[in-house]
Amino acid sequence: MSRVAFGRLVSLVTEKADESPFKVGLEAVEPATGKLAEVPNAEYSGEGIAFEPGDLLFGKLRPYLAKAWLADRPGAAVGDFHVYRCGPRLVPQYARWVVLANNFLDPVVSSVFGAKMPRASWDFVRTVEVHVPALAEQQFIADYLDRETAQIETLISEQKRLIVLLRERRTSLISLAALPCEREVARLGWYLRVSSGDGISIEDVDREEGDRHIPVIGGNGVMGYADHSNVYGPTIAIGRVGALCGNAHLVHEPAWITDNALRLDDVKDFDLEYLRWYLEGLNLNSLSRSTAQPLITGTQVAALRVPIMPVEDQRRIATLLADQTAKIDAMIGEVEQFIALSQERRSALITAAVTGQIDVRDEVA
Repeated sequence: MSRVAFGRLVSLVTEKADESPFKVGLEAVEPATGKLAEVPNAEYSGEGIAFEPGDLLFGKLRPYLAKAWLADRPGAAVGDFHVYRCGPRLVPQYARWVVLANNFLDPVVSSVFGAKMPRASWDFVRTVEVHVPALAEQQFIADYLDRETAQIETLISEQKRLIVLLRERRTSLISLAALPCEREVARLGWYLRVSSGDGISIEDVDREEGDRHIPVIGGNGVMGYADHSNVYGPTIAIGRVGALCGNAHLVHEPAWITDNALRLDDVKDFDLEYLRWYLEGLNLNSLSRSTAQPLITGTQVAALRVPIMPVEDQRRIATLLADQTAKIDAMIGEVEQFIALSQERRSALITAAVTGQIDVRDEVA
């Protein structure tokens, strides 16, 4: 099996497309699988690069995402794509697996330019050496990887569906336990004060805990550490702006709650752990205003209706939920680890097959 510079096996297609009913954007390609993630449409802006059946689309933006698709019809590649056309020494089906293998991706990823929008350049990609067996063997390897990766991807899809079911079970459990029926309810604002957190300079926040050890709480929990605080006792922080609005976090210690969150202070007649579970069960994100930047206000939170029950009952419910959700979270973590290992196995299998580390004929036999 010889090693040849990629640019000697393919040509870079640069011809602009005329109006095409079939357009493919980078977001339409799945990472690492060589498949389309969705049915592309003609709503992409820009001319795009014309491709034909058998051409290979490779995502040059953030190439570590490993986005590649072997065209099965003519169309236009819109956005950050390279379009490769295979020469007579390279089988297109095999080429798709070549560009998804680690021995191709690793040097390409290390060569990218641009800090915020890292892109691979054709000048470098063309120099990457790839393994080129005989044409018949290329097709055999491609067919083998089609079969084996399809089995792995089916297993991954099943595990992802299991995670969805587990998260639905978790949500249902919280709703059933923390939102009891047939209870007297009252306005939450009667039992506490809702206010916004305070702004903090980015220079005052360290990502890792060190000399600065006071947690800085934003819409998604701890975002760093500072050396001063604006909260000195247990409270609850709720994400108030953006995609994270509605997230509720129990704050046990002195902390700084940023202006991306609301804070609940002077809480009376409520166990904070129970109250956090209750707020999670309400799906507060649904309160956000329908604007370009989702937002939850303190007035909305204060107007929420909460069940009235003895604090002892609240603590019992909170303890039950902590125990049961911990079990579900552990199961989700195990499934996520299984998915990660399956994805690593798929990547390793592709690399081993296209570099000759395994003889796929022996594997089939």
